Amino acid sequence: MLLGFTFLIGGLAQAQSITEIPSTDVFSPDFEEVESMEYGIILYDQYANFNPEPKIRKKANGEPVNGKVEDLSSNNLLIHKGYYQDGKLRGYTNYFPNESTEREYKYKADGVGDLYVFFLNGYTRSVQKYYNFAVYHWEDYYDNGQLAYVESKGKKTGIPELIQENNYQGVTVKKIEISDNKNLKYIQTITLGNGKLSEQGELVYIEEIQDFRKDGRWVTYDKTEQVTSEIVYQKGEFKEVISDIRPDSEKTYLNVVENTTNESEVETEVKSSIPSNIARFDQDNNNEITSKEIDMAVNEFFEDDSITRAQINELVNFFFEQD
Repeated sequence: MLLGFTFLIGGLAQAQSITEIPSTDVFSPDFEEVESMEYGIILYDQYANFNPEPKIRKKANGEPVNGKVEDLSSNNLLIHKGYYQDGKLRGYTNYFPNESTEREYKYKADGVGDLYVFFLNGYTRSVQKYYNFAVYHWEDYYDNGQLAYVESKGKKTGIPELIQENNYQGVTVKKIEISDNKNLKYIQTITLGNGKLSEQGELVYIEEIQDFRKDGRWVTYDKTEQVTSEIVYQKGEFKEVISDIRPDSEKTYLNVVENTTNESEVETEVKSSIPSNIARFDQDNNNEITSKEIDMAVNEFFEDDSITRAQINELVNFFFEQD
């Protein structure tokens, strides 16, 4: 699923201006009132049966809407065609002003169904599959038709099975895929924008915190895909170095300090809280992300194909969440 802070080239999208359909028999808004560039025509989603407690759409006399309903815009263009039962929206289709489909929900049962969202150019924008009122499969696409993001979970377990991020050219830049269902072990692969390996290693999923931790062998690569380090972790904690020829500035797991007993220098672990996928943007290696470093990352984004919008999203989120 995409991050809460959405990075949009060209500025932020306009906000949705109508939050609930008025209880009138005639609903004829302007498209600008119900559609936003960022979210699309989401006005009707709140009545849909993929929500555990959907709102009830009512007629002017206060009775719940039943049966087929069509909503036209103020200039008499079809916006919405849906089927309601006791005010709750089941299957439906929304339309752009050019009459192409904006989104379509295929109802199977309460809390079970498939939602498809489209760009104005006809390309798929998003696919969301619901089971028991929860999304177990989510896909997002770029406006050129390339897959941007996919996340799949077990229908009944909710355990992640695949998380993948691609750049605008369709190259996979990050992938987490389950390798051992019983022990919830995963393989994570991070690549450069040209598809060459940058980092690969093992993860374990911890259900109590619903998050991943490094657990096993991790390998980093240079731009020619030659191995630069092999590090072993155990449930997120550094365990041992097999080899590491990287510059000291890139060895975030270790910091050489002077022993107060005047013995020879020893290596002491320093845990980095910055996710490995965005650690490159910590220019001064102080384990913090500053607004200046975000500005630098955004400027690089337009010139460096290896930087993805997903990374910028993650960087901004980390900036606001860090202590």
